[in-house]
Amino acid sequence: MGTGAAADFDVAAKWSAMGDTNSIYPYVGMNITKIQFVPSEANCQYAVRVWTGAAATMVVDQVVSNPVLNQWNEIVLDTPFTIPAGTQIMAGYRANTQAGYPAGTDAGPAIDGFGNMMRFQGSWTTLLALAATLNYNWAIKVYVADADGREYVLGELPQNDQFASGSLAAHTVRTNRASGYRVYRNGVMIDQVAGDVLTYTDMNVEGGVHTYYVTAMYDANESPASNSTTVFVIPALHGESYYDDGSAEMGLSVGSSRQMAVYHNFYNDSVTLKYAKVFVHTPSTASIIVRVYDNDGEGGLPNTMITQVQYPAANVIPGWNYIPFTSEVIIPSGRFYLAIMETPNASQIGVDTSNNGHSYTNMGSGWAAYTEGEIMIRAIVYTGSSNENELNPALTLAAGNYPNPFNPTTTISYSVPTSGMTSVKVFNLKGQVINTLVNKELAGGNHSVVWNGTDMNGRAVSSGIYFVRVENDGKAVTRKMLLSK
Repeated sequence: MGTGAAADFDVAAKWSAMGDTNSIYPYVGMNITKIQFVPSEANCQYAVRVWTGAAATMVVDQVVSNPVLNQWNEIVLDTPFTIPAGTQIMAGYRANTQAGYPAGTDAGPAIDGFGNMMRFQGSWTTLLALAATLNYNWAIKVYVADADGREYVLGELPQNDQFASGSLAAHTVRTNRASGYRVYRNGVMIDQVAGDVLTYTDMNVEGGVHTYYVTAMYDANESPASNSTTVFVIPALHGESYYDDGSAEMGLSVGSSRQMAVYHNFYNDSVTLKYAKVFVHTPSTASIIVRVYDNDGEGGLPNTMITQVQYPAANVIPGWNYIPFTSEVIIPSGRFYLAIMETPNASQIGVDTSNNGHSYTNMGSGWAAYTEGEIMIRAIVYTGSSNENELNPALTLAAGNYPNPFNPTTTISYSVPTSGMTSVKVFNLKGQVINTLVNKELAGGNHSVVWNGTDMNGRAVSSGIYFVRVENDGKAVTRKMLLSK
């Protein structure tokens, strides 16, 4: 592909920051190590490149010496590039040619806006935008390596591997095994395990928010840190008050200077409010302002504001956010409202459309019941009750799912503390139910179920992050899974 004359342009494949398909999210923290492409013109200077963000900031620019024409060339990056969170990635190459058609493509059809990106005459565009007949993807493959040295072809673009000349190409995925792994909690190493141990259970963890990551050991050499994950452990003598089912079927934004709230009356005794647990459906650039109201308004509606906290925008993530109250907030009656005061560019908050009755909005003229569902604002409180474990029985996924990452089958192991109705559901990043694996009466104890990577209609789902959620006796637990094809 080219102009047939002298030209200087870039070609690339793109991956979005988030999303169910063509997303970089499952690979955050991994390293881009190699780029493969198909050069087609001898009188051309090539350089492999990587760009980040909507402004396409170039972060890798490596000249290619002596390319072999009309076949896959594998270029190992002099310095691997670590994939950051929250930004789109493009990877490809520059073609500075004096003639001909220097850039190889597949046979199509195009994955428009992802497999066919091109910087032409100073601006990024797509092949299809240049001409409807250019219904192709660039012949580009990008390799990433995880913490234990395993390599993957980046992304979910369905590579055709049959480029315009009609010949076929093949590639080999290589693995370098780690001798061990180090597990870190809150930046401090807590354990080192053997290289064949792929799951880890941290026992007797103090309640609160904790951040984990791992590194791989290659004999005496330690890799950079993996992507991190944040978990919340409910402390002893604490409980969680909520009325949603944990699945966000939609996102809600009420507008700047307006409010949404959830009424909490699960505990009918004095409690101390410790955290607001807020589900962010669609993140944006504003901080989250959380308010606590007494139920002393007319008809028990919010009236007196007890306190307010602001959660920094830099800390907001998709999914559950744990927002601490730094001062002591005692609610003598155990009944209160947790509200969000919106500002411009506010994140959308998750709504469970299958329940309602505890959610309210204030659009400027007073509080009114919100009837579209249950807004996903939960409260974590200190009750001081020695029977708290009876109120909130521990529901755990013993070892999560194994293997993880997986392709396409994984076994989900979980324990049920109370005999009764139990469900096991798989959700995507948007909080949508992908598949229901269990929905029946179960006896208390340990159980397992296999997910084969399909939706409720038996169709294979794409690579990416998914969540398995187990519910039993009104309580729930969620764990993250990575499907990597």
